[in-house]
Amino acid sequence: MFGFISHAFHAVTHFVSHHWRQIVTIGAAVAVGVAVTIATGGLGAPLLLAAAAGGLAAGATGYTVGWLLSPRRPAWSWGGFAKATLVSGGLAVATAGLGEALSPVAGSVVSAVVPDAVASAVPDAVSSAVSNAAAGSVFGAGTQVVLNAVDGRPLGDGVGLSAIVGGGTGAVVGPVVESVVPRPVTDVPATSDSAPSSTPGIVNALDGLDGKPTPEEPTLPKEFSKTKWKTPPGELFGGGVAAANVTQGGLADCFLIASLASVADDQPGVIQNIIHLTPDGHYEVTLTNPRTGETTTTTLTSALPHQGNSPAFAGTSGSGGTQTSLWPAMLEKAYALSHGGYDGINNGGYATDALSALTGQPSSWLDVSTASADKVWATLQASDKNDWPTVVGTPKEGAVDPLVKNWHMYTFLGTETAQDGERFVILRNPWGYDPTPDGVFKMPFDGFMKSFNGINWVEYHAPPAN
Repeated sequence: MFGFISHAFHAVTHFVSHHWRQIVTIGAAVAVGVAVTIATGGLGAPLLLAAAAGGLAAGATGYTVGWLLSPRRPAWSWGGFAKATLVSGGLAVATAGLGEALSPVAGSVVSAVVPDAVASAVPDAVSSAVSNAAAGSVFGAGTQVVLNAVDGRPLGDGVGLSAIVGGGTGAVVGPVVESVVPRPVTDVPATSDSAPSSTPGIVNALDGLDGKPTPEEPTLPKEFSKTKWKTPPGELFGGGVAAANVTQGGLADCFLIASLASVADDQPGVIQNIIHLTPDGHYEVTLTNPRTGETTTTTLTSALPHQGNSPAFAGTSGSGGTQTSLWPAMLEKAYALSHGGYDGINNGGYATDALSALTGQPSSWLDVSTASADKVWATLQASDKNDWPTVVGTPKEGAVDPLVKNWHMYTFLGTETAQDGERFVILRNPWGYDPTPDGVFKMPFDGFMKSFNGINWVEYHAPPAN
């Protein structure tokens, strides 16, 4: 036994001594490529853009490190550097595009082969390592092909070793980077037709390894198919009922989250009346059809989609990413079920519908772009005075105040008039941050008129007591 170990050790050291330059070059290229891809995706970039950034970084790193380690270091070639960088970026985009196209098929095959019980038991760290190992192998092999082409060597020279080195590097570096890079917050306004793609990971073809929702749970968007269903800690109203309790997660449903925060701020009793915890640990939620006025009560399980140990979508984050109040996430889950799944609210929606579904009363909308300033100010003041849940939105394009984003919905909190007569509008970003740490900010009314194109509200009247 000892002889076998000794022989294997010598074989490995001999192999490494002959190939260490290639191992270091590819390892460095893959580490940088994977890290840049995940970090770019964490900032909300689409998959192809994140892949392009990673590919460019991998090519640049591979060429530079390879040149530094060359025993007969040639003169530096900016042409070779540019060729390696650009070709690597293009190759990464092509590979990512192919992987995205084949992801549903691959995921279905894996799901059919791997039993649900086994898939659900796969730890997040293992799943991340497997996904990033696959991506690292692609980066490693691709970078080697590019370097071979630049140096005039056969394209297949050393590709197998580079794929192995890249896979090992990706398996180590990927999970580490993912643990420190926040997941992206995608956002689409109330009337958008499509959501920007996000990049929760850099390889989606193995998504079938992860836990899948049970039949009674809302279906998930494809980009969140790696999430697992878990029951989070916290209480239904553990953190109270207020706008500050509500934060938008990974879904592009600012219209709904801003509406939840608005109802919580102006009519907290409505929230407490439409959701209840049952004795068996489930949740009953009653929503109103904004078209017919009919109410429907839905029973929900306590499980929510998670990425790692944090809920993937709406919720109140306490220390360590724990849920302190569950009502925002449960109401989002119920609203998703009423729209065919989470994917049904991930492409935007109408704040007027969300407000009516929550309050059970008709909603109104004012076109700010065509209304007079006096009309807009009077509407906002009436909403503030009467505690009417109100949400405001910005246009898809056009100049807006630096305090706000295009194509986004905000919770209206109130109005204010300074001693010098200047008027202000107080708003809250449903992200729970930006442009202030808690997302609450005050902007001049003139800036509001130039930046917003719609006001959605409910002239709420408490129903008569039974």
